[in-house]
Amino acid sequence: MKSKLIVVDFDKTLIPFDSFRQYVLIWLRKYPLQIMFLIFKRKIKILSSGEFKKRVVQLIYKHKLFEVTNHSFATVLCKKLDIQILEKIEFQKTPATKILILSASPDEYIGIIGDNLGFAAKGSHFISDNEYFHLHSDAKIKYINTNYPIDMYEYQFAISDSISDLKLLKLFSNYELLVPHKSNQDN
Repeated sequence: MKSKLIVVDFDKTLIPFDSFRQYVLIWLRKYPLQIMFLIFKRKIKILSSGEFKKRVVQLIYKHKLFEVTNHSFATVLCKKLDIQILEKIEFQKTPATKILILSASPDEYIGIIGDNLGFAAKGSHFISDNEYFHLHSDAKIKYINTNYPIDMYEYQFAISDSISDLKLLKLFSNYELLVPHKSNQDN
């Protein structure tokens, strides 16, 4: 018997805002010039969303408070979860269900959130020292096809706010595309 899989997007779905923007603001206090320069490059479209995330994480990774900050930030985010979305997940869940958070936000705190909730979770992450896997759009499909193959999982339910996740959502027998936000086009 196959395990059932539920996939939930994080930003603007499981929480009502973009967590990475808040994350950047935390680190902006510690690295004001470097982060402002990266923000500038992102605003004028020199950096893609994925490259921006990669550069921010590379910059902050060696800070002595990196791990503590990620845990504190994840704890704060867990207090801001959308109860209605959690209820939708609970309604779809069976005893044989695996719940997976997939997010374009960094795995450095998405993984901690998953642990706190008892869900599997994956965010954008480094594959090697310089290769960053931006878990967005088709990359989410690649990730679940590799790690949760259809011959082992029944794709039961998925929920996201982003039109860029529509192909992912359509892999599932039940899905919900929440009202898309204009800012999703920035990813």
